[in-house]
This record gives sequence, structure tokens and C-alpha cells, in this order.
Amino acid sequence: MFAVNPGIPAKTLKEFVQLAKDKPERSATAHPDPGTQGQLVAELFKREAGIDVLHVPYKGAGPR
Repeated sequence: MFAVNPGIPAKTLKEFVQLAKDKPERSATAHPDPGTQGQLVAELFKREAGIDVLHVPYKGAGPR
């Protein structure tokens, strides 16, 4: 699943990748804790898509 803020003008994954290439300073992903599966998948996606987006860690993965 890939979800973006409704204010992002990309309606498809292809449009998001193009937007991230055009405006990398405005692109970011958020994941709970570094090294989680979500972050690793995002890093692989970034590499495969040829984009560089900011990683923003946040708390909220649930109790430990």
C-alpha cells in the first residue's frame, strides 16, 4: 500500500515518483523507528525509483 497526504498533487505512484524527482526538497516518508520493515521497504523503493526523499522518524509503532 502506498498512501500520500491528500494535498499532494499525485494520484498515481508514477506521478509521485515524478513529483519527487522534480521537487526532492518537498518529498518525505515517515516510519516508526529506524530499521523497521517499513523504512527498509521505503529505502529499496527510493533506490529502485531513483529518488531521494527525506526519512522522518516518529514514535507510534505500538508498545514494546
